[in-house]
This record gives sequence, C-alpha cells and structure tokens, in this order.
Amino acid sequence: MRAAADSTIPLISAVGHETDTTLIDHAADRRAPTPTAAAEMAVPVRLDLLTWLRTQDGYMTRAIEQAVRQRGQRLGDLSRALPRPDSLLDTPRQRLDRLVLQLGPALRHATQHRRGQLDRLSANLTPALDRAVAAKRLALGRASAGLTPARLDTTLRSRHERLAMIASRLDPLRLSDRHAAARARLTDLAARFDRGRAAETRRRHERLASLVRLHDTLGYEATLRRGYAVVRDGDAVLTLKAQAETRPSVEIEFADGRLAVTPTGAGPRGPARRTPQKPPPPDQGSLF
Repeated sequence: MRAAADSTIPLISAVGHETDTTLIDHAADRRAPTPTAAAEMAVPVRLDLLTWLRTQDGYMTRAIEQAVRQRGQRLGDLSRALPRPDSLLDTPRQRLDRLVLQLGPALRHATQHRRGQLDRLSANLTPALDRAVAAKRLALGRASAGLTPARLDTTLRSRHERLAMIASRLDPLRLSDRHAAARARLTDLAARFDRGRAAETRRRHERLASLVRLHDTLGYEATLRRGYAVVRDGDAVLTLKAQAETRPSVEIEFADGRLAVTPTGAGPRGPARRTPQKPPPPDQGSLF
C-alpha cells in the first residue's frame, strides 16, 4: 500500500476478479477488473491507433489541399491585377525612339558649333604668332648689333682687371699667416685628442680590471680555493655519487691541480649480522 501510494509512475491495479475489491485499488491511479483489462488500458489496441492515424492524416491532407487552393486563387487574383509586360515597355520604347531620332541633328549641330569656335580661335592666333615672331626677331637684331669689337674689348678689359684684383689678394705673407694659424689649431686638436685618448684608455682599463675581478669572484676557481673540489670524467662534470661509482676512474680538480682516482664504491661495511638459529625441538622419544 505504501509503495503504491509513493510511486511516481501511474499505477493500474488488477488484483482479483471484477467483483473483488482490494486495498491497493484505493491507492492505485486506475482500477481494472482483470489483468487483461489492465493490459488493454496500458497498451492501446493497434487497430484503434491505425484508425486514429488515418483520421488525422485525412484531416492534414484536406487542410493542405485547402491551403494550396486558397494560395493559388490569391496568386491568380494578384496576377490579374498586374499590368502586361508590353504595356510596361511601351513608354520607355517610345522615349528611346525619340532620342534616336534627335541624336543625328544634335551631333551635326555640335560639330558645326565646335568648327566655328575653332575658326575663330585660329583667326585670332595667327596675328598673335606673327607679332611674337617679329618681336623676337627685333630683339635678336638688337643683341647682334651690340656685339661690336669695341664692346668685346671693353668686356675683356674689365675681366682682366677683376682677375688682377683677385690675384693681388693672394699675398704670400697672408697665406703664411693662415697656414701658421691652421697648424697651431691642428697641434691643439692633436694634443686634445691625445689627452682624450689617454683618459678613455685608462677608463677602459679600469672597466676591464673590474670585470676581471668580478669574473674571478663568480668563477668556480674561487670556490676551489675555499676548499671545494670538482669531480670530472674527461670533459663531463659528475655531480652525483651514483655517477662516480659507475666510472672506472675519475679526476678530482683542486685549487692547485687535478688528481686521478679510482672509485671503490661505498666505505667498509661492518660484519654481517648472523641470523640466530632456532633450537631443535625436544625429543619426545618413541612410544613403542
């Protein structure tokens, strides 16, 4: 009764015959008169299910056909409301025909207009070119008239005077003074360079000495001088006792040199402990 009442699964009671009533009938969700009736309640009849499915399929088919028929009717109504394709193209076709007819006269008019502009510009350009050529020819004639032998002699004489003036400025004494001043400046620069080079060399030497001291402090040689040693096997450094035990010979580096040794394993072991022997069992003697 309690299990039936606490069950979360729907429960059908089918105990006894149709006229019998048990306590579980009051706790169950559904009462069946017989077990066969309970099975029919729990599992519907296959024919009933097929009939229900066919009914639902008929409903769905009729609904789809009606929806398609309504959509087709709506589409037909909308298509009748649309204009014909020919009527849509009539107006653009007429406008294109008018433009084609107007294109020929428009091109001829534009060509005539451009030709008139070109004629006017060419008529104005010819006198201007003639005047420019005449002005250039007049300027050239004036320049050629000015190139006389007397004018050339005057120009050559002025150039000679200018050259003599420049040569007079090149006095040997003045050049010697400039040379001496330049030499003094060069000597001063050389002395300053030597002082700077010496100071830089001294600074570099001090820096190098500081780095050498730092290297000596951080190097393992300083550690060796404090009493430590380095165990080597050729170029390899051994840091574990197990590594040294597997080598036939190793080399120990001290602060003053290296020493070759042969590992002998662990230190001497103490005497092996003897296992105490158990005393023999007492002899009970023979009973016969």
